[in-house]
Amino acid sequence: RFDGIWAREYDWAFVFLGHNDTYTTSKTNFTSPMMSLETVSAGYEKLIGILKEKGIKRIIIVSPSSSNYELCASKAEKRMAAIKAGKGGKRNFAVRFGEPKHMEAFMETVRKVAADNGCEFLDVYTEMKAMPDKADLVRSTDGVHLTPKGHEYIAKKTLDYLCGSNCK
Repeated sequence: RFDGIWAREYDWAFVFLGHNDTYTTSKTNFTSPMMSLETVSAGYEKLIGILKEKGIKRIIIVSPSSSNYELCASKAEKRMAAIKAGKGGKRNFAVRFGEPKHMEAFMETVRKVAADNGCEFLDVYTEMKAMPDKADLVRSTDGVHLTPKGHEYIAKKTLDYLCGSNCK
């Protein structure tokens, strides 16, 4: 899938990550994200270095999207109840995605890395978090992955960022 990715030159790169790096598990009582902020910072530093080495002139780090945390928490609680009832199967722990405190710490970490490395930062999280119809932007099956409406929202935020009032 990535064969030949560097066979051509690129002017811009967008980096849009977050949910898989910030999920927590019942193994830590949902207190620690999958990746420490130090690991996130080091990974972004390395990626930015590679992108700059490849001659990419404009690097835009995009914040993670906001989740439907209520759904994510509910799914984790149901999983915990199944485990407690002896119906957990082989995996005896629950996973929880989208917890705001972990998402926001991740976002601030990558915002700082972007600033420290002369990259741009596009915050899609803050506005999305406060949207009354946010649940429509993410799948009702997991509360994290974007729906077509969610992808449209991210595309519009990106276009607005790139063009400002010139696109209207």
